[in-house]
Amino acid sequence: MKTILRCLVLGCAVSVFGQQAESLLAELPVVPENVCGRGDSIETFRKQLLEKLRDIDAGLAKCRKEERAAKKEMEARMRAQAMAAAGISPAMAAGAKHMSKEEKRALAAQVLKEQTGLTMEDIEMLKAKTPAEREAWATAKQQAGEIGPKTPPPAQPAAAALPGSGLTAEEMKEQQKLFEDSMALGSKLQARYSKLDLEYAAIQHPPKKQQKDGEEPPPDDICIDFTKRYKAILGDHYLATRQVVQSARRLDELTAKQYGLPTAPGAGHTALSAVRDYALKLQGILGKFSE
Repeated sequence: MKTILRCLVLGCAVSVFGQQAESLLAELPVVPENVCGRGDSIETFRKQLLEKLRDIDAGLAKCRKEERAAKKEMEARMRAQAMAAAGISPAMAAGAKHMSKEEKRALAAQVLKEQTGLTMEDIEMLKAKTPAEREAWATAKQQAGEIGPKTPPPAQPAAAALPGSGLTAEEMKEQQKLFEDSMALGSKLQARYSKLDLEYAAIQHPPKKQQKDGEEPPPDDICIDFTKRYKAILGDHYLATRQVVQSARRLDELTAKQYGLPTAPGAGHTALSAVRDYALKLQGILGKFSE
């Protein structure tokens, strides 16, 4: 019963975090019409955005907690699959309890290398990567035939079969395309932001005129122009973020199936991170082009 309940909870993570990302994206405040000065609307925007950023960070913290639980589940399944593929019986596994740490580590490394092509160094390296980077690495290695089952596993009783059948060839192609499309969207947007920053940095700003008491400052034409262009990029960034959130949900589903888990390690992390990146760009417009 405990295992069933755990699977149900983890299985909901992809949906919950995906819906949370969509809701938070829709709830982000709209940039005020004029941000080239000061006013109540700008301060209200600032406060509302900070509140939503706190909500996003809280969601990411919960997501990381689920990620740790899912990773433990995945590691346990990988160990069980490796032992089953190596013909290690439950009795043999129980005997390993009396081995020294060094003996256990050596045995685990040997079985892992023989049956999957992975090394302990690979495992440590993957821990430091993001879920998206792990998927890209695993997909490339699998397609190249560098990782995966190395010897036919011995026949196992039906009751001992482990869940998870991996991905079909079409699903692997879909997974790779979703990842590449999301990366391409991010790269194009960042290039546009960087280009605008460089153009603004190259401008020779005219000296400000001394204002008399009670006199309204003249409109900052440079700020108005660049803010308008920045908002145009933000509009495309919003649409791209919606697309990434949808793609991330599907990537999480494919990852879960690939590893035979109720949910992918880090499910929802990519979607929430995309929303956070967009929110930070919204925040960045404040004071960006005003002297």
